[in-house]
Amino acid sequence: MARMSKEMPIKVFAKKVGIDKKEQEWIEKNEKDTHYYNNSALKNSWLSLSYPIYDGDYYFAFIHDKVRVNAQYNAKANRELRTYVKSFLDEDEIFERMEKYFAMQFKNAGAGDTMTREELWTAIVDMRKKNPAPKRESYTPEDKYRLMAEDAQEIARKSAEMIRKTQAKQRILKLNVDIQRAKAALAKAREADSPQADSLSDKYQDLRKKRDSLEDSLYD
Repeated sequence: MARMSKEMPIKVFAKKVGIDKKEQEWIEKNEKDTHYYNNSALKNSWLSLSYPIYDGDYYFAFIHDKVRVNAQYNAKANRELRTYVKSFLDEDEIFERMEKYFAMQFKNAGAGDTMTREELWTAIVDMRKKNPAPKRESYTPEDKYRLMAEDAQEIARKSAEMIRKTQAKQRILKLNVDIQRAKAALAKAREADSPQADSLSDKYQDLRKKRDSLEDSLYD
């Protein structure tokens, strides 16, 4: 199983970024964010990461409010990028497609920010350096049919994903209504010191867990 970035102790982070002992001490006392060791494919690009990623993945510096969402987005972006490893596309062609993908999938995490776009370009260049595109003259009829089949499978996969997320959003809307009703019923039961308060509390928490689980599935 692929491992994820390990959390970096604050003292280690302070020594990496602080220019002198005074600044390092200030960072140790005041820095509130969690930082992670750089286990990306580009070890020299970042002194630390702001969210964990899988070993050897590229880091795209997403900026969603939730660390968990950034980590999920990063993994998803790497899976999409890997689909181009054996393609005939050059760096510019891959970047054009991935930039559109980022805009659709990660618009709430800074997909259009300069830093994220630069990291995407750097990742594509590195990927192509390690995995040069096949020469177009070696393109055979079999390659054509294979790529057509892969394209059809990818379209089907994305369509199924869109349907799944639409259904999940509809269920979330319904659960939000149920949660508000359960919350109101629980408040009344507690006010009346009703013996049903405990069971209503369990129902309320269960509905929230179902809603949160569905929300998490939107980022898979």
